[in-house]
Amino acid sequence: MDTGKERVNTVLIHTKISDDDFGHEQGVRDFEFWYTYIFFALVVIFFSVTNRLIKHYGTPKASSYSVYDSWLWRNLSVSLLHGLLVGIWSILSFFDHLEDSPTIYEDPLYYFNTSSYLMMIASTAYFFHDAMDIVLSRVIKKNKEIIIHHFVILFSFGYYWHAKVGIGYAHLSLLSEFSSFLLHARKLTRIIGFSSDSLQYHIFSVVNLVSFFILRLIPLSFVVSTIYPQYFLMRVHIFYFTTLSLSATIIWVINVGFFLKLIRTDFIRVKQKRK
Repeated sequence: MDTGKERVNTVLIHTKISDDDFGHEQGVRDFEFWYTYIFFALVVIFFSVTNRLIKHYGTPKASSYSVYDSWLWRNLSVSLLHGLLVGIWSILSFFDHLEDSPTIYEDPLYYFNTSSYLMMIASTAYFFHDAMDIVLSRVIKKNKEIIIHHFVILFSFGYYWHAKVGIGYAHLSLLSEFSSFLLHARKLTRIIGFSSDSLQYHIFSVVNLVSFFILRLIPLSFVVSTIYPQYFLMRVHIFYFTTLSLSATIIWVINVGFFLKLIRTDFIRVKQKRK
């Protein structure tokens, strides 16, 4: 109880996970867990229906578009929607729960609140939908890195979902989704031939780069820098810790490389082109 109101959104997990009782009940809030599977299914259906609607009504009809270009437009549009919804959700929820105990900074492994938990499941559903879309559309060869990324996310978030731990790490990672929204918008503008020499595109590139640094690199750097020291407190299985830590590090390295690529593409090359 806090100020006379039920504090059902945030619960401190008192029981640490040991190697022997890995994945056992954590004593978080008492609710019907199977509801989360219904929520997961509904989100998958939502993105599948959105994908269909964009395919029939929202894809440009330019004659120069190849089959892959049409798929890419549709895929990026769905990703754009996910980035916008989860990006706003993660930022609002982050500031709304800053005073929770434990805070997301103090103990990201055992931090828990309902909003973050459901947001993580919603994103898990999206990544599942997107992976299936890539496989069923037979475009795996051109999207190998995305499939690898989705596999890592599905593995990590799937464990967090069922063990009800690591919600803080998931929330911090999902702060990057608003940056993803801007990145997908950037790709869509380039597909339709928006000039990279225009002032509007230059302003958009600056906003994109700043958001990438604040919402993606800083949270991911925090995750990587805290996950190793916390290993001795985690008491999780060595296989899971190794997989999680390596995955987080690889994703961080990939994003640093992408950040440098953005600088090179949107600033250095554009400047050289103007000369």
